[in-house]
Amino acid sequence: MEYKSVRKHRAAFSQGYKRKSIERSGRLPVIPVLFGADFKLYINDAPSAIRKDSKFVVKVELIDGKEVYGETFVKAIRQPGTQKTPSEEGITSFEALGYSDNDFAGLSEKLAADGKNDFQFAISFQFSDTTVSGIRITAWTRSNKTEWDTIEKNNVPIIIAVDRSDRIANKTDGTVSLRMRGPSSYSLLVQDSGGILSDPDVRAKVSVILSDGRIFERDAVLKWNSGISQHAKDTLTAKYIGRDRYDFVGSSEKLESDLTPDRRIDTAINTSGTVTGIRVKDTRTGRIWDTVAKNRNSLAALTDENGKIINDRDGTLSFQVNGRRDLLLWINEENDASSGPYDITFVLSDGRILEASTAVTGNVIDKKKPERMVRFVSARPAVVNVDMVGKKQKESGERSKGHLGKYQDNRQRHNFCNGCREYSR
Repeated sequence: MEYKSVRKHRAAFSQGYKRKSIERSGRLPVIPVLFGADFKLYINDAPSAIRKDSKFVVKVELIDGKEVYGETFVKAIRQPGTQKTPSEEGITSFEALGYSDNDFAGLSEKLAADGKNDFQFAISFQFSDTTVSGIRITAWTRSNKTEWDTIEKNNVPIIIAVDRSDRIANKTDGTVSLRMRGPSSYSLLVQDSGGILSDPDVRAKVSVILSDGRIFERDAVLKWNSGISQHAKDTLTAKYIGRDRYDFVGSSEKLESDLTPDRRIDTAINTSGTVTGIRVKDTRTGRIWDTVAKNRNSLAALTDENGKIINDRDGTLSFQVNGRRDLLLWINEENDASSGPYDITFVLSDGRILEASTAVTGNVIDKKKPERMVRFVSARPAVVNVDMVGKKQKESGERSKGHLGKYQDNRQRHNFCNGCREYSR
């Protein structure tokens, strides 16, 4: 049905699928009725039209002069988000706090973590007795706009509602039904889409839908600057681990194995933004590994803690960071003598550069094992049923039980011969 609003004392009128227009005088034309008919009346629904709970009476004048009456009760329509006094119902506060340490929300409509820190809002309500059936948050800048909500099957990312007891209030399908009786407070968690909530010029508001159809709105008080300083300082740390059991890269610029275990560097970045490039430099040799395509430097592979590769197929990368994130760097260093220290550089899309060195935490250099080594495997020589040696230096049996033992001598190098039964120094 097409919407139509009119002045006070006038109404839009419809019967079935046919609409009858109101004359300029405000009167309806004569409409024939046989036995009975259903009609719909539309009046002005502006917030100022029904300022308080009211009873509406409808009078119908028939052509023979008779009058028919009907009445109904309508609740007041209030301006969304307007709270004239603290005692009036509505949203009492809505604050944007910044990136949290939680990961409950992704960019889908389901409750699912995505490995990124959620952005946190705090909202407080004052209702005597009602139910919140839907929440929507809208954020916008001069060039971008993003929405999150708790409505299912509309392709809008989810809002996770968390109560004071740190319990998730959403249903399995992402919707909410929050019973309100007196003051209530919730944390609202969303996944930042495209980094819009990191923009210093961002604005945000919340819309709350009640089960009785009323809508309340309120602009966010932006405290995300303090949130960023607390949860997403621009820091980068690095620690050299050494050879590990993975082989992601070789000496080329491609993601391909060379059958040699890669060197691993653990990093922890704590910021907000999009990382677009990484460089690793050996401060002793000057060799460089990076994620820049076609510059003849060997590739540096980046994975998360579970070993999932973040690089694209051509070796480049671009990924968002919202808060702290632990990442693993992998490089191909064939020379055992060259193991750093390494300078690590992360470049962000807005031009910021974060740097760290493995020399700060100390390098873990692979210990080179001797080519040959013998060690005892028993606490003392054990008697065995073998007669291979006697008192002489040559192998001979004495028909007696021998002593089997292994000893370690790292001071001399032995050249074993004759099937390892005799040796010469």
